[in-house]
Amino acid sequence: MSRHQKQALRKELLSKRKNLTDRQVMTAAESVLNHMIRMPEYMAAPNVFIYVDMNNELPTKRLIERAVEDGKHVYLPKVIDAESMSFYRFIGFDQLMDGPFGLKEPSPVNKGEPGSNDLMCLPGIAFSKDGFRLGYGAGYYDNYLKGKSVIKAGLAYDENLLNTLPHEAHDQPVDMVVTPSAVHRIDTK
Repeated sequence: MSRHQKQALRKELLSKRKNLTDRQVMTAAESVLNHMIRMPEYMAAPNVFIYVDMNNELPTKRLIERAVEDGKHVYLPKVIDAESMSFYRFIGFDQLMDGPFGLKEPSPVNKGEPGSNDLMCLPGIAFSKDGFRLGYGAGYYDNYLKGKSVIKAGLAYDENLLNTLPHEAHDQPVDMVVTPSAVHRIDTK
């Protein structure tokens, strides 16, 4: 799939996501939260690396709050430059700052690096049943995850879990995709 075709797919899927009602969004978020907190990977993770939603992504606020309530350390991404990001400890929603692309970012204090027992929740415009992700096209997560061993969970609406997606050698697949209807574990064998 060409770069132009990927861009057209992004545009189509973002348009559909934008048309979801507030009720659909909140119902989906609650279902994803209920799946997440029952996952063994979540229960065992001392640290959760997650993002603050934007552009009608699946809402993550309640999941962040729940992780804190469950005694987990929560880390959020902060863009460093045009190709890289780092994760910093979440202190509170009132401490977030406006970042590039409309992101809400933490202050660059208490940097965190994910370990093999930690859980990273990834945003995406779409995910495939074989674990690949269609992001916004800048490659921040692929660059960040290169060489890291962490449990990766994509968060998506049911209609954004597709059979296949185009992917390249540098794309970092997820281990599971959590949608309102189920936790879809990726068979990597």
